[in-house]
Amino acid sequence: MALGLCIYVSLGGALAAQQGAEVATPAAQPARLGPSLRHGPPLGITDTVGALHIRGFTATEALQDISRMADVVIGLEATTHRGDQRVEFDFSGGTVADLMNAFVAQAPGYQWQADNGIIHVFRDGEHLPLADLVLDYPGASDKTRLDIWEGLHNSPEYTAWMKSSQCYPGERLHPMFFHFDRGPIDIPPGKMTVAQLLDQVAIKTGDGFWAVLQSDPSNPVCTVGVIDWSWSF
Repeated sequence: MALGLCIYVSLGGALAAQQGAEVATPAAQPARLGPSLRHGPPLGITDTVGALHIRGFTATEALQDISRMADVVIGLEATTHRGDQRVEFDFSGGTVADLMNAFVAQAPGYQWQADNGIIHVFRDGEHLPLADLVLDYPGASDKTRLDIWEGLHNSPEYTAWMKSSQCYPGERLHPMFFHFDRGPIDIPPGKMTVAQLLDQVAIKTGDGFWAVLQSDPSNPVCTVGVIDWSWSF
């Protein structure tokens, strides 16, 4: 499968419209966020953060804001729908859990849960099948996020799933997506789901966001994408 057809993992609008399917794409928008406001290990749900203004064209962009500004690791699984409302709110300060609760109050249908230091977010409480796909992962040594992303697209499990599901890759790659890349990482080989692989990438690179996004089931053509980077507007 050509690498130009990218995966878009989890929440956000980077899925490109393919063969009539409508998915928002941020490719023409400049990066807005700078480095995380904190340093060191990502925060847990009981840690506190200061006042923040969260602004997103979609829930995905809002979660990317939260991940970078509050320095928390977030993985998203969601379907995208035409007419999804903008998510924007002011947070006066409190715990990470308070911040996530403030997000779901502005994004009906989204739910979050804490899993061993990672915040997983789901739309309508549903896992996406691609995120649960089990990989016989060969491991990664001294690889960047881009390397791992490309390797996932070329994996036999991914290509077989896309073919059997009659879905098409929906991302558009842009250099700004990897602006915050912090260098190469290692991931040991073994059986793992796509979501588990992306969790490791998010934690080890320090760019603590990933998403798997799938087009609205009402679209005539299924598009699905995986991202392991952050962008904003």
